[in-house]
Formats: sequence, C-alpha cells, structure tokens
Amino acid sequence: SHVRAPAWAGMATQKDVKLVVANKLFERGEALMRVVVSTTLRMKFNDALRCFEAAADLYRQLGKWRLAGASFAQCADCEQKMREPLCAASYFVDAAEAMQKVDPGEAVRLYGRAIAEYAVLGRFHVCAALQRTVAELYEEEEAMHDAAVAHGYAADYYLGEAMAGQAIACLLRSGQLLAMEERFEVAAETFQRAVTLCLDDNLLKFNSPSIALDIVLCFLCLRDDERSLDFIETHTDMDFNFAVSRERRFALDIILNCQERDRHSLLDHAWNFDYVCELKPYRLGMLREILDAVQEPVDNSESDSEESKDSWLSDEDAASAKQGTAAGSDAGSRSSAGSSRRSRGGSRTSLGSASMG
Repeated sequence: SHVRAPAWAGMATQKDVKLVVANKLFERGEALMRVVVSTTLRMKFNDALRCFEAAADLYRQLGKWRLAGASFAQCADCEQKMREPLCAASYFVDAAEAMQKVDPGEAVRLYGRAIAEYAVLGRFHVCAALQRTVAELYEEEEAMHDAAVAHGYAADYYLGEAMAGQAIACLLRSGQLLAMEERFEVAAETFQRAVTLCLDDNLLKFNSPSIALDIVLCFLCLRDDERSLDFIETHTDMDFNFAVSRERRFALDIILNCQERDRHSLLDHAWNFDYVCELKPYRLGMLREILDAVQEPVDNSESDSEESKDSWLSDEDAASAKQGTAAGSDAGSRSSAGSSRRSRGGSRTSLGSASMG
C-alpha cells in the first residue's frame, strides 16, 4: 500500500537544497565584506572569498550562470583587496566565461577587467588571447566594427611579446571585418601594417602578395586607380615574390578593366582567379563594390556642354549664312533693277533719235 516516490523527485529536492545553500553562502560572503572586524582585513576577505567561491561552484553546477558569474566577480574583488592581481585576473576570467552564456555584454566587461590585471603583470600573450576571445564575442553579436578594433588590440599585445605571426593573423582579420563594413580606407591601413610585418620576417614574406592584393582592392573600392598603380609599383620593388605572382597580374587586369569600364572582362578575370585561388567572402564583397563602380554611368556634363556649345556655334553660323544669302539676293535684285532702268533709258534715247531723223 506504500507508494514509492519517483526517482526524479529526490534529484529535484537536491537541486533545491543546493540552490538554498548557494544563496546562504553568497549572503554570508556579502555580510563578511560589510562587517568591521578587529582582526586583520586579509582574514576577513579570505573568509568571504571562501564563501563566494563555494557559492559560485554550486551555481555553476545548477546552471545558474548569471549568479555564478556574479559570485566569481566577488571572488575577484576579494583578491584585489588582498592585493593578489594574478588570482583576481583568474577569477575575472571565470566570471566572464560563466556570464558569456547569458550576457555577452557583461562578459566583455569582465574580460576587460581581467585583461587590465594581466597587463599590469606584463603577461601580454594572455591579454592577447583574451582580447581575441572578446573579438569573437563581438563577431557572434554581429558587431563587426567593435570586433575589428578588438582584433587590432590583440595584435598590439602580440607585438609586445614579439609574436609577429599571431599579430599578422589578428591584423588580417581586423582588415577583413573593416572591408566587410565598407571602411576601405581604414582596412587598407590595417592591411599595410600586416604586409610590413610580413616583409620584415623571412618566414612570413611569402604571404605578402595575398595581402598586397587586398590593399589594391581597397584602393579600387575607393575609386582611386592612381593609388593602386603606385602601390603596385612600390611593392614590386620591395618584394620580388609579388613581381611574379598571380595576385599582381590579377590586380593589373582589374585596374585595366576599371579604366576601360569593361565589366564582362572583369567578371572573367574574377572567375579565373577564383578557379585557381578561392575568393573569400570579404574579397567577393570588394569585387562587387568595384563592379558597381564600373557600372556607374559616366559623368557626361562636360561633353554635353561642349556639344551644346558646338550646336550653338553651328546655329550661329547657319544664321549668319542665311543673313549673307539674303543680303546677296537683295544686292542682286537691286543690280538687276538698275540694269533694267538703264536698258529702258537706252531704248528711250534710241526712239528719240529715230523720231528726229
């Protein structure tokens, strides 16, 4: 007659108990932070730290990510008050990872506090890795400009540790995101930083032709053919790999098509290059922008004004010719009238002489 409880009932009760315990621990930690003790402050903050850490572990087990992040942030504050920046930075990272699941904006703020602590300690490679994580969060939220800025900061941190390869990767990603946002001037500057780093390293200089092509495409998106040609000439003198590369040939073909406004040849060259080396989405976006520039109607205001001027001059010439013709006809009629009068006078004279005879 005894009815057994379902198996999940105990589990639900256990979760409730864990949640109550975690709340009690969090409240105990906050109370310890507010209390004034006669002992050392380090002991007080250490006791509060233990309560917050235990509460954070329980919240994380229960999937209460926001509460877990807040608890880890309190742990970091305790470590800061005890002047332990390394432990504080580690807790800030734990808080950001927990908060990342529910509130990316708060996670970015916590990552920023962790980066600040690691920067004070001089651990720039850790700062760079965390900054790249922030950039990825921005990309997930489709905040491309903020992601590009974050990748730029990561590149600076990598350069602080003399890690040129990682810095170039961050700069390239930053330039690609800026190009996708149609910020072509800033993207060209970012790509130029990357290509300069490539040329300074013998193991990385073989990547420079691809980056140089990105710079040329950025200039073409800005409708600046002269800067594109000047850059190709300058970079050819600096990098012998670029002089014989397919990227240089493709760039020159695209510039020629833009000058001749030949959209069909431009599409053919793009298709052929994509067949050999796959075009990435950001490059396709730049080529689409260049194609739109080629398809724009030519400004014929000057030619129209010249044509109107020529037509006006031709009208003036026609009018003057008509006036000359009319004047000539008037003069001819007058001369014919005078000759007829003279002929009449001569006939009268001959008649008079005949009558006298």
